[in-house]
Amino acid sequence: MTDDFGETVSLVPQYITQARPTPSPPTDIFGRPFVMFPKTDEFKNPILVPKTDVYGNPVTDASGHTTLVPEYVTQDIPTAEPPTDIYGNPLLSPKTDEFGIPLLNPLVTDAFGQPHASNNTLIPQPYTCVQGWSPFMNVDNPKNKSVASEIYGGGDIESLSALRQRYSFCAHPTSIQCRSAKDQYPYIRTGDVDVICDVNKGLLCMNRKQTDGECADYEVSFYCNCGGTEDF
Repeated sequence: MTDDFGETVSLVPQYITQARPTPSPPTDIFGRPFVMFPKTDEFKNPILVPKTDVYGNPVTDASGHTTLVPEYVTQDIPTAEPPTDIYGNPLLSPKTDEFGIPLLNPLVTDAFGQPHASNNTLIPQPYTCVQGWSPFMNVDNPKNKSVASEIYGGGDIESLSALRQRYSFCAHPTSIQCRSAKDQYPYIRTGDVDVICDVNKGLLCMNRKQTDGECADYEVSFYCNCGGTEDF
């Protein structure tokens, strides 16, 4: 074949370069790499197989011998499953009060004493704002283990969340009064130690911290300022 000037021209194939594909590790359905383990025989010795390149061709060394490498097996990464009960329902963490103590709430029932359809979900009373101090409220006593479990040693726990299960009062109390239910002494005069009286939490007294091993029975009252609609 000649060009435009009559010179003989030889034709050769034109080549293009293409990058070799990079092998990707096998992954599970979540895109996580499989865990790879060497495959062994009955004596726990690694099983060797010919090494291959990305195209499946055996790889040889400088002497022409096939390179042997351990054979690997892949194992899926186990997926963490939430613990369930005997019926396959997820186990829920216990609900805690403002003091971090699990609420061992009795079964929630309706007005006729039948179990509520909420499956024992804590159902607070609706907010009701009455200007001034609320009546004194009491849902626990130092001998009652329905609120504070044995692991905490028992006590008197008048937590805000527990009080709302039985009583209706304003959403945002501005002050709190705590006193003994028996003689109406302020909590600081009962002789109990480390008693917490907090408007945002309620009252907490633990039996194990008292010298005689038992708290007084307390009751609490909240002050409600009904000047704003957010307090209803």
